[in-house]
Amino acid sequence: MLYQIQYRIRGQRPTAGLISEARKAFQKGLPLPRGVKVHPIAWTGTIKGLKAALRGKTAFIGHAGIVKEFGRPDMSLCDYDSEYRPAMHVIIRVARMLDIWPLWMREDKTVRGWHMVIQWNREFAPAEMIALQCVLGSDIQREMYNLGRVLSGKNSDRWNLLFERKL
Repeated sequence: MLYQIQYRIRGQRPTAGLISEARKAFQKGLPLPRGVKVHPIAWTGTIKGLKAALRGKTAFIGHAGIVKEFGRPDMSLCDYDSEYRPAMHVIIRVARMLDIWPLWMREDKTVRGWHMVIQWNREFAPAEMIALQCVLGSDIQREMYNLGRVLSGKNSDRWNLLFERKL
């Protein structure tokens, strides 16, 4: 069973300790810390199965993180887990082939590689954006998860995001 848990924290800065405390409380069915709400936002199987897996501690909860950038229909968010990322001439070549143009771009160094944010001169449907991010060489596993979230049919604008740091 695969699933994703979203922590919503109000009134305080998220810390690794607070997330760990919330996760343990949620798994044990105890009251959550003040200002913390937990929402399962993507899973395979049933909600009943997810709750049973959490109670039985047979489910894995990944690391939480602080969101740096939320996706928009005109903005690609690419993640490169190496020292290499596409050169500007490659991006321009892709743009010319697709008859689009980057309005601006930003590259951020991460612990494992690079994040690249590009705002385009037009908007894309979610599946088109995933294809564009793949063509630009973004981490294929990240894009598979993005595609799964889009194809699940949930109306959420949170399918495409980059984390500032993991907690």
